[in-house]
Amino acid sequence: MLTLLTLAILTALGNACVSVRKNVNTFSPTELQALRDGVAAMKARPVTDPTSWRYQANIHGTSDTPAQPLWSQCEHGTQFFLSWHRMYLYYFERILRKASGNRKLSLPYWNYSDAPANRVLPLPFRNPGDPSNPLFVPGRFINDGSSLPASAVDYGTAFSQLDVFDFSFSLEGTPHAAVHVQVGGLMGSVPTAANDPIFWLHHANIDRLWEGWLGWGEGRHNPEEPHPWLDQTYTFYDENAQQVSLTGRQILNTRRQLRYRYDSLPPRPSPSPTRATSAPETRRAVQERREQRIAENTRLSLGQAPTTVTLRMEADPAANLREALERAEGLTSVQLVFEGVDYEPGSYYEIFINLPGDPAEARSDGPHFAGVIAPFVDPKHAGHALRVNVRPALARLQAQGLIGGTDLALTFVPRGPVPPQGQPPRPVTARMQAERLSLVIR
Repeated sequence: MLTLLTLAILTALGNACVSVRKNVNTFSPTELQALRDGVAAMKARPVTDPTSWRYQANIHGTSDTPAQPLWSQCEHGTQFFLSWHRMYLYYFERILRKASGNRKLSLPYWNYSDAPANRVLPLPFRNPGDPSNPLFVPGRFINDGSSLPASAVDYGTAFSQLDVFDFSFSLEGTPHAAVHVQVGGLMGSVPTAANDPIFWLHHANIDRLWEGWLGWGEGRHNPEEPHPWLDQTYTFYDENAQQVSLTGRQILNTRRQLRYRYDSLPPRPSPSPTRATSAPETRRAVQERREQRIAENTRLSLGQAPTTVTLRMEADPAANLREALERAEGLTSVQLVFEGVDYEPGSYYEIFINLPGDPAEARSDGPHFAGVIAPFVDPKHAGHALRVNVRPALARLQAQGLIGGTDLALTFVPRGPVPPQGQPPRPVTARMQAERLSLVIR
């Protein structure tokens, strides 16, 4: 029988073998130098080397030719978004660590959601702003010290979801896609995004948010047996340039299976954002849902000025919407679905429902704010619809008596990064079209 002392020693030894992914703003000078050294070493390797910077970036997406094994494999707009990117980062981290020469280096994350000051691009990635800095790339919208809008980094709607796939789709929109397009430059397009060093810190934070979502409990759970998600296999290269594969069931526990953890996770709010429900009831309700289209418009066209469109419902669908909004949050998703999307990289629109007054005065902390649409579409997944969960906003508006009848007015307001104090905002070059806009209950 293990004594308490023996158990404590074994636990300590086990923890010592687990690497810790840290907030980049807490990195020591030694850790920052190891990060720079690793990136520089990878960038110096030829593109044909699977452990080179370009080759690893091209695994995510590329238009480079001739195509090499495993290029353009990223998952966007599918149920495998979280699992594929976790595997991708895991092997990239091993390559980066070996390239740096520092066996203790772990991939840091950019925690842009915890405080307004941290919405600015971390200083090591923009200073010095020249080729001597392997973490700097030109063309970003926020290299000048501009910060991400609050609406781009808000994960509250995603965390309100109890089903992992609803959570994944919400998170993929905000903050994932929203941060991509607001950073701009290479980050604004799938085929180039992973060439920007900040890509890896952004996705480390997305992976961290997945861990944080699970920790909030109340029925939040990863896919369980039997589910094809668990058997889906993806192949990458390890630090020795050898092909390696993982399945979904092999990456569910980062500490036990992948030997890493995060130094902190998003704090749980009080009171809980969802009503208490037993896990079995929650899961059964989610599994039995069917998608119902209750309103639609054709040919949405958005530009550089605010645009308002009206979604009209018949009486019965309007009643179904009111009923859906009365169910426990997390059991029902009400989504705006954008199909056939064409866009200009860098597009970003805040969405408001039944907005009164001048759209130029609209604020994302007001009651009418419903989320953002930030097109970040993988060319190979171009047929997938973009979705925005607007249930929290609709429920809030219904409770305040700000919606009624069968019409919903949707206002789309283009936004760009927030400029440094005293500087004018960067011109917003937004353009987006969709062949169909629908409101669905799921």
